[in-house]
Amino acid sequence: EAGLDVREAFFDPATSEDLPAGAFDLLVARHVLEHVDDFDSIFAAFGRLASPGARLVIEVPDLDATVAARLYGNLYHAHQVYFERQSLEALLHRHGWSISELREVDIFGGSILALARRGEAGEIGLAAGLWEEDEGQEDAIHGDPWAPTGGMASFFAGWGAWLDGLREALDLQIGAGLVVEGYGAAERTGAVLGAAGI
Repeated sequence: EAGLDVREAFFDPATSEDLPAGAFDLLVARHVLEHVDDFDSIFAAFGRLASPGARLVIEVPDLDATVAARLYGNLYHAHQVYFERQSLEALLHRHGWSISELREVDIFGGSILALARRGEAGEIGLAAGLWEEDEGQEDAIHGDPWAPTGGMASFFAGWGAWLDGLREALDLQIGAGLVVEGYGAAERTGAVLGAAGI
């Protein structure tokens, strides 16, 4: 209706063949990469379509923010991979993109928004020092994610306790003869109820 060419298909090099090579100055992938298990294919498609000075906007959930805020519902089967700032930057550099801006945005409890430009593979991006802390300062979000007293270990211990509490609360409701249904963000609700053993 608005004259836009809208296509519904998985985006990979094969589907990009129907579009003109090197014709796009801006490519946007918001909350896509966490669902992809073949980065080489999707980045080959981006590379085929991107003009020499193209920009790429990527947004993905931030694993560090998810762990820090204990957003257990952000972990579910539809996500093939999780990113934090350094891993997203490394992925983009590996595929020939240099980050010019990187920041956290308040989407899904914290997401990473990156603006990248085509560059030489392995080129040092401007974001290299954006998350570094002052000497001696420990950042709760960007510290050691596997530290036994915090980070991932604490997150998963808390997740287990949270699921046990959810299961106990639902068992009480069911035991009282109440019917329990789950509503919410489709797969996330199913994943949480399944993880609780319901």
